[in-house]
Amino acid sequence: MKCILLRDHLNNALGIVEKSLGTNEIMPILKNILIKAKEGKIQLIATNLETALIASLPGKIEEEGEIAVLGSGLFQVINNIKDEKIEFTTKDNQLQVHTDMFQGELVTVSVAEFPLIPKVQETAYVEVEAKQFKKGIDTVSLAISFNTIRPELNGMYLSMNEGKKKLIVAGSDGFRLAERQVDILKSEVESISCIIPAKTIHLLGRMLDTSPAGILKIVLESHQIVFILDGFVLISNLVDGEYPSY
Repeated sequence: MKCILLRDHLNNALGIVEKSLGTNEIMPILKNILIKAKEGKIQLIATNLETALIASLPGKIEEEGEIAVLGSGLFQVINNIKDEKIEFTTKDNQLQVHTDMFQGELVTVSVAEFPLIPKVQETAYVEVEAKQFKKGIDTVSLAISFNTIRPELNGMYLSMNEGKKKLIVAGSDGFRLAERQVDILKSEVESISCIIPAKTIHLLGRMLDTSPAGILKIVLESHQIVFILDGFVLISNLVDGEYPSY
């Protein structure tokens, strides 16, 4: 693999992707970021098995390939680089990082160990303004509970109003409730009723900050939800259970 990227694009993507890295000592592969340079796209991928985040970056691919490298090590190296252009090259199980003023190497691990990321089927979805949705999750986040007895309260409830023109986001800890409605720009679903984990909402907030003027696509699948925005794809499991009526 050999590709050239801009530092600012890479730093921005790493700042989001690293939040989806795993910390499980039993599966150390989850501490790694998968870097793919294939089919004209450069992607950074991280997962903790509950969420997966894919960042697609502009850049020049001179040789296709993919490698996995420790996320914390990559973030530390890139964060200290001041040059505008950064070149990634793989050689002898190492990722070589080159700039005009810097040269370093990071040990890679087998890509075969990296968990398979499910392919997103963009058939059932809604589209909303990213800025509006960010205001919605900011409003309800403070009311979300961290309750081990009632896990259905450990997330944000997402639903659609009767007219199917607005998304409703809600959060509660059993004593207080926060709700906000967001205009739907386009809809390819008949109904929505799911609970999104609080950790996913925090990660989504970081992602939305990268492109507040963009259009957020929310894809609904049987046991997961997908958020797509300007080069970022966030895939998350849903909270099991039924949200309390209010």
